[in-house]
Amino acid sequence: MARVFVLGVVFLHLVFHYGWNSPVAIGPPEGPFNFLVFAASLLFIAFSKYPRRKTKADPFFWLFVVAMLVALLVGLAADYPFANVRLEVGYLVLYSSFLVVTKNEERPLELIKATFFALAAASFLVAGEFLWIVAKFGVQRVLSRQQTILAGVIIGATAYFFLVKKSSRWEKLFLAGALVASSLTVLMGVQRTTILGILAAYPLLVTLLWLRGWLSPRGYAASLLIFVLAGAAAVAAIYFSPYRWFLEVALQRIELASQGLANTSVKVRLIDIDQALRLWVRQPVFGQGIGCPLWLWWAKTTSFILDNVYVAYLWKTGLFGFASFFAFYLWGFFAALRGFWRAREPERAFVYFSALALLSFQFIVGLTTANLYIYRFNFLWGALIGALALAEGPPQGAPAPLQEG
Repeated sequence: MARVFVLGVVFLHLVFHYGWNSPVAIGPPEGPFNFLVFAASLLFIAFSKYPRRKTKADPFFWLFVVAMLVALLVGLAADYPFANVRLEVGYLVLYSSFLVVTKNEERPLELIKATFFALAAASFLVAGEFLWIVAKFGVQRVLSRQQTILAGVIIGATAYFFLVKKSSRWEKLFLAGALVASSLTVLMGVQRTTILGILAAYPLLVTLLWLRGWLSPRGYAASLLIFVLAGAAAVAAIYFSPYRWFLEVALQRIELASQGLANTSVKVRLIDIDQALRLWVRQPVFGQGIGCPLWLWWAKTTSFILDNVYVAYLWKTGLFGFASFFAFYLWGFFAALRGFWRAREPERAFVYFSALALLSFQFIVGLTTANLYIYRFNFLWGALIGALALAEGPPQGAPAPLQEG
């Protein structure tokens, strides 16, 4: 039951859409839905299958929890707008999915694989939503948050075809379709960070496959060539479709990106970062607290967040919160990397690689978004790290045998 809950939430979080620049919302109100998810998570934790099970990631998770509680107390003491505090806490508590998984799951690797396939299934609906919104309302830069996940689906699905040779025809067709749906959505979404992130992450992760020996030198060269040809094919498909004007928008966005620090958007973000860091240095250890507003002088208004997850954690939670969160997240990243490197079977390597693709891409996206702080996908990251922690096995001396998936 806990697995069904986790997969269902992961699927719905990707399908639901409340994004910036979109004239329409898809799904129930996000705040109440996330509250229900958290309430259900507490029930699964309270009535868990293995309440005393320990993992090697537990110390990192609980340190993160303590740091967020301290940041919350700082925010409450400062009497920040309650709406800000409630909104931020509503996203951060979604990391409770870590406990849902570690206290209930029996086959962690099966869960990771099922999670990836749930995201792949959702990609078809996300692509449909994207095309419907564009066709009906004539906008192009929508579903930006979903695209940060679809980028991981693109890299993971590509690795599937390099790694897994013995699988059913239907499974291959399914992931091929998810790869096409995700690729078109990301390309037509024209999000600079996401597209540039794929251009950086894909070669690095494919190089990892080659270094580990899962790709021959010829296969490695072919994988890079396929990446180029697939991108060219997707561009050609858009060019000969009714959405040809997306390419003009894409070229404009590339031109803006080429301006570097001279770009107005970049300048504004740097100003916001500078303002947030000025607040942070006043209380460097514990930060300004959850809910702290930021004055955007260029817009003559305040905001509760800024577009950089690293600065967001520093500003809100200080060095304590920053270090505790990234220690927890990096533990999951290196657990996926270790699992991939030690895997002897291609199916097992794919499972770890899919988690690695999803987790690693967020480091890039975090440069221009607060993705690991106020996105609903916090639930996904908590669940993935929980499954990776179970796959690593219990800490020394803790009797909690696990079944391998």
